[in-house]
Order: sequence, then C-alpha cells, then structure tokens
Amino acid sequence: MDLMEKRLSLQMLDVMATRIHVGLQAQLGMEVDVMQMRTNSAYARRLLWLCDAAEGTELPYLADLYRHYARVLPSFFSRLMAEENHSETSNEAPALPNTEQRPPVSDTL
Repeated sequence: MDLMEKRLSLQMLDVMATRIHVGLQAQLGMEVDVMQMRTNSAYARRLLWLCDAAEGTELPYLADLYRHYARVLPSFFSRLMAEENHSETSNEAPALPNTEQRPPVSDTL
C-alpha cells in the first residue's frame, strides 16, 4: 500500500468516526471521542458494537465502512479486527463504554 492509499484510508476513518459520533449522539445522546476511536482499539470495537445494534439507522453501515477502511491499514487496525473476530467466537458480552466518564486517552496507535 502506498502513502496516498494510507492517507485516504485515514481520512475515511476520520469521516466514518465523525459520522458515528453524530449518529450515536442522536440515537443515545452519547459523546464519541473521534481521536480515541482511532487510537484505542477496545474503545473503537465497543462503539462499533453499539453501531451494529442500532438497527434501522445508518450506524451498522457506518460501522461496516469503518471496519473496511481499518482493514486497509496495518498494525493497530489489524488488532482491532483480530479482537473483534475473537470476540465473535467468545460467549462473553462486550462491555459498553461508560457515557459518564471517557476512557483514558492512549498515546500510541
């Protein structure tokens, strides 16, 4: 993948994260930290699960688009997909993000 493709994918992730933020705010009154979504795979995964559950809205579609662009990028986003695939085979229910207190910001991708 060349640099231009990576930049386009990152831009699309930002667009999808922003639209997810707007959608979750409209549906649940929930604030989404767009930067946190890009830098914290657990946070992003939980938000995508919330989107998947919002049937009848554009949120499941946006979650799929986010996953698509995340697959194009290496490292962090490959962890996101691996964790998500692992959880699909697990019987554990995903923990929902606390809307009262945001998770700590991670300094790494």
